[in-house]
Amino acid sequence: MEKITFTFLLVAGLCRVTSQGLLKQHIFVGTPKTWTEAQKYCRQTYTDLSSVLEDRALVSNTADDPERLTWIGLYRQRQDNQEWKWSAGRTGGLRLW
Repeated sequence: MEKITFTFLLVAGLCRVTSQGLLKQHIFVGTPKTWTEAQKYCRQTYTDLSSVLEDRALVSNTADDPERLTWIGLYRQRQDNQEWKWSAGRTGGLRLW
């Protein structure tokens, strides 16, 4: 039942596009996907899932519907429930909004 619930919570993802390492652009992808599918799609099509360090307004303003759930690149390993990591490999920097 838990897996079914998770599947119904899947949404779209924000992909980060970096141009010469200076400009970060967040792209909203409106196709429903699991977190893993969203990460794979963003890595194949853009750079990776977004690392959002500013605030939740960035995520809300990127989507056309601020009430829509959106994946970002933050996750925890199942065997290490204490440390949050960004999909791109960066650790730390998480500010609870």
